[in-house]
Amino acid sequence: MKILFDVSLFSRQAVRVGQIEGLGRKNSEWALLILLGALVKINRRVIRKAKLPPLYKAGVRYVREQGTENWQDALKTYRRGIGDCEDLACWRVAELLNNGKDARPFIRWRLDPATKTYIYHVMVMRANGQIEDPSRVLGMS
Repeated sequence: MKILFDVSLFSRQAVRVGQIEGLGRKNSEWALLILLGALVKINRRVIRKAKLPPLYKAGVRYVREQGTENWQDALKTYRRGIGDCEDLACWRVAELLNNGKDARPFIRWRLDPATKTYIYHVMVMRANGQIEDPSRVLGMS
C-alpha cells in the first residue's frame, strides 16, 4: 500500500523535505520528527514480521532521491536495495529499538541559499548522544 500525504505541509519550492509553509524551522523540525517517529514504528513491526537482516548486512545502499521525496518502509527499501537518509535512518532506529537499545531519529539542517528553504538530513542519535549516519556508511559521499 502506498500512502501520499497531500496536505500542503511542506513548501513546494524545496526539492527535498523543506520548511513548513509560514511556520518556521522549529515547527518544521517538530512536524518532521513526528513523521519520522511514525516511520520508525512501522519499521519496528515490518522488521519483525519480514525477519529482515540488519541494515548494514542487508546489501542496501544509499541513493539520493531526485525530485519528489518518497519515504519507504524497511521492507520496500530492502526489496529495492536502495534508500535515502530517512529510509535508512528510520530502519536503523527501529532495528536498535527492537534489540533493546535506545535510539531516535535526529536531523541536521542547512539553509539552501538558492531556494531559501531548509534542507534536512536524517541520522540516528544513540542513547549516549553519539550520532550515527547510515547514509554515509552505505555510500553517501
